[in-house]
Amino acid sequence: MQPGLQAAFLFVLAALALAAWCPPALAASLAVGDLRLAYGPPWQRAGAEEEAQAESLILRQPDAAEALTVMLPRHQPRLRMPQARFYQQLETVWRTQYGETARFGWLEAGGLRWRMVRRPSLDRADAVVFHLVTVIDGRAHHLLAYAPPSAAELPEAVVHLLDGPVSADEIRAMPAPPPAPTPGWRLDRVLRIQPRSSGLDQVMTLERHALRVDGGITGLAMEAKDHSLKASLQGFVWVPGPKRREVRREFSHRWEIDWSAPPRVWPDGEAAPIVVSAGTGSDRLGLVIRLRYLCGAADRLRALLNDTERGEDDASAGLQAGFAACRGRAARFMQAEATVDAGETSRPILLQPPDTAALSADEQGLLVLTVQPIVGEGRPGRALLHATAIHYVYARTP
Repeated sequence: MQPGLQAAFLFVLAALALAAWCPPALAASLAVGDLRLAYGPPWQRAGAEEEAQAESLILRQPDAAEALTVMLPRHQPRLRMPQARFYQQLETVWRTQYGETARFGWLEAGGLRWRMVRRPSLDRADAVVFHLVTVIDGRAHHLLAYAPPSAAELPEAVVHLLDGPVSADEIRAMPAPPPAPTPGWRLDRVLRIQPRSSGLDQVMTLERHALRVDGGITGLAMEAKDHSLKASLQGFVWVPGPKRREVRREFSHRWEIDWSAPPRVWPDGEAAPIVVSAGTGSDRLGLVIRLRYLCGAADRLRALLNDTERGEDDASAGLQAGFAACRGRAARFMQAEATVDAGETSRPILLQPPDTAALSADEQGLLVLTVQPIVGEGRPGRALLHATAIHYVYARTP
């Protein structure tokens, strides 16, 4: 062989040997059901014992500037509801568990569409969790990425991991279409019922009689809004003083309460959380929450709701009679109560629309969520607060 050709031949052999020595870019893969993630350095897989205890496949980047951990739970539950409703229910649960600390989003990666929440870690103070969920062939697949608290977005290293080969059958793993509207209820109107000028004298009389001692009411006020109310009551009572003389003692009560807004669109089967909070200077106050069904001829229901909104004398009794008449047309009647002191916040109260019976062609069915403040028997403000209610009226969607 000529010297020049020999040198070239040796160069090619050296290059082939170097290429054979280099490790492949993707050294291994993880598979949970139909979900498959290919990975290589700097990702490292955890040991079998740790994965068995966690019931998950685990990857880490321990030497990276921002240490990352990715967990793939082995369990892939099969959906028991339509996919669109599953995602809605999932977000409801997340909002209930994590409240205002949760941040939601969608991620398109590797041919899959993931629903994602950024939330605090429940077991690590030095991390936040990006919890991602996708559906493949009717089963929910979860991925949890632990990142430093400074990570506001899903780290790029995790996005690149998801962008690799992801499914044994790419056709089945095509991105899901946008969620289709599901049957349920939509908020049609909000009725705020509170004492009007013409009824304040009667409320003041009731409050004065409730004092049970000599005294009087000098002022009261009520301001009801869609998701909050403020009320106050001032007066005085005569009490025994020195030298058998009566002394006038002033009193003042203030109530301030708000609650989370009910959903504007409420799909069938979806639970909606209601959280009640009292202002820092508020007296103790309860809130009764009722979810009831109202049915009948559409024009009669419209007239009844209009009378209720105007505060007509017989409207409240008519509304209660309507609820009673329709109780047998719904699968369940829901009522809950939350009582909060100044500065307190209640636990979430979960409400779910009832299953309702079929209606005739000339009937309409409405779902009414009622929020009403209450105080104990004989307590100041009872007449004022019990004359107040907020009704959220829902109409059926197709």
